[in-house]
Amino acid sequence: MTERRPALPGHALSPRQRQITALMLEGLQDKEIAGRLQIAPQTVKNHNQEIFKKLGLENRIYVILHYTGARSAAVEGQGIGSRE
Repeated sequence: MTERRPALPGHALSPRQRQITALMLEGLQDKEIAGRLQIAPQTVKNHNQEIFKKLGLENRIYVILHYTGARSAAVEGQGIGSRE
């Protein structure tokens, strides 16, 4: 079973943000998420920005890595994504 990491303390994701994150983890793109949830693609993008902000991450790739714990040797070797 994959270990899930929580949002930053005090910055819990809303129920809709959790839905969007779950669909993101399934590999769906914004338009597909919008269709599944019957909301506008721009609404998905707005939620994404709030998700990234709450988790302290830059984009959906890092959200996926955050929740799956997956690591890429190439990414780590390049220092990509670090906020040093």
